Amino acid sequence: MAFKKPTVKKTITDISQALIYLRSTKKFGKTTLFRDIILEKYGSPENGLLLGMGHEYGYSLLDDLNSTQIETWKDMEDLLAWLASDDEDAKKIKMISFDTIDELIPLAEEEICRQWEKKKKEKCESINEAFGGYGKGQEKAIKLIKKVVARLRKLNIGVFAIAHTKLRTVTDKGSEGTEGYQVLTSNLESRYESIFGDIFDFVFTGNVDRQIKDGVAVSDERRLYFRGNTRIDAGGRFSGGSVPEYMVFENENNAAEFIKIVEEGMRNSLRNKKTDEEYEQYKKEVEEERIEETKKSLEEEKEEAANAEADKYLDFAVEKGIDFARKYYSNDKFKSKVAECLENAGVKKIQELPNEDFAELIKYAAEELGLSMEI
Repeated sequence: MAFKKPTVKKTITDISQALIYLRSTKKFGKTTLFRDIILEKYGSPENGLLLGMGHEYGYSLLDDLNSTQIETWKDMEDLLAWLASDDEDAKKIKMISFDTIDELIPLAEEEICRQWEKKKKEKCESINEAFGGYGKGQEKAIKLIKKVVARLRKLNIGVFAIAHTKLRTVTDKGSEGTEGYQVLTSNLESRYESIFGDIFDFVFTGNVDRQIKDGVAVSDERRLYFRGNTRIDAGGRFSGGSVPEYMVFENENNAAEFIKIVEEGMRNSLRNKKTDEEYEQYKKEVEEERIEETKKSLEEEKEEAANAEADKYLDFAVEKGIDFARKYYSNDKFKSKVAECLENAGVKKIQELPNEDFAELIKYAAEELGLSMEI
């Protein structure tokens, strides 16, 4: 890929342009929130897509939800290809949700184990054995997941990653020997947590805050935190004071309030403040810029794919072309095509055929005649 000259980019202005990482205690309403965001923002479930990951089916009781199940990494690859296609339904997708990250990671690890088994021709019992161990398997799984997120971003599709929480004890540096304090954060292993905690735009955490009196819970309130505190790990690329610490997550209009807080936070985080009219124009420019970037990216990928395909046949022609020709020379259609290529090139022997012409011959044989390139 050629070097791209630096440009001054515009910040995101719409929730569908964001990478959102939402984790909470169980049965908090994470999946429902994603469904309601799509309906509130676009009015149609077809503009969103929830991906049930692995054996996680947390959406079976939700109506008006566009969803599919990703059970293998091949399903994920097929999905990405579909999203980049000219299918009209694929073009409608504005946001995608991973439900849940806890199940996405094992799928990536299974794929890395499969790749290692294919390479080594031996059974890979766990990710700890893949690619020689010492964390190399996990590193490759992380790269695999990051590629998916990068792909979705290139396609101008927002990502809503759902996960669960866990209380962890934190001891500040210089405070060794103390008991530390507990923080509600991700339940993921730290190396996987960094995929989402570090590269996503926003990390939001849901919790049920309880009032305790004499050791008994006397009241509780569901809260979704936008900014962290000593008990809650949360935060985002908002400027100071642009969003509240949390929203009460008890109402029917949770989605409307959530969208309002996030999108106003984006606007309030701009260094150069804008009037309503200026901001509406800015939003249009941002969307046009992102659409254009997606278009260019897809065109570049098609060109790269075409070049890779041409290189594949050219490399094969140089390395195994003669053996291929000998193997299939008894095939009448192939033999006739060989004669045609020799005549067009003005040579008498197949060994004299220019490499580029030889590559075209092999491409014809493989794609049109269905001849295997296994030698």
